[in-house]
Amino acid sequence: MIFSAIFWFGFNASKVFALVYIFNPETMEVKSQLSANYLKGFFYLFYPILVLSQSLYVFFISSSILYLLFGEKISFKKEGWALMILIILLICLPLEFYLFLLDYQINLEIQKFNDMNLEKVVSLVKDRFQKLSYFPFAQIFLHLSIIYLAVLKPLRKEKL
Repeated sequence: MIFSAIFWFGFNASKVFALVYIFNPETMEVKSQLSANYLKGFFYLFYPILVLSQSLYVFFISSSILYLLFGEKISFKKEGWALMILIILLICLPLEFYLFLLDYQINLEIQKFNDMNLEKVVSLVKDRFQKLSYFPFAQIFLHLSIIYLAVLKPLRKEKL
């Protein structure tokens, strides 16, 4: 669970920060110095990061939920860290699923490299940031807290 979280977090953070790079922060328009050929190459090179990020997210979610629910028979009353991880995962899951679908649509367009509809890809990437506003950035901190909770296991209720 921890290793999948770390790898997914790394790929997801690189995906978010790389995608933000192509936009002007004030207007959310593509930077004027980036040509269409540059953007096509950027998205083509970016494709493995998107695919790995999606694959690792599925593995991370499934391994986390299976571990927390069926793993070591964790008592959520005694192990507050496990309950916090489960709450964070379940709260973020619908929003993550929406981002997952947007990324999947981006992947389908990027696969058609020569016939890629660049305007559609840019529009999907823009939607990714505009519709959910700051969630992609908040998601990074939420998942960092999952790694912290899983490694250090605070919020444990000790027997007295």
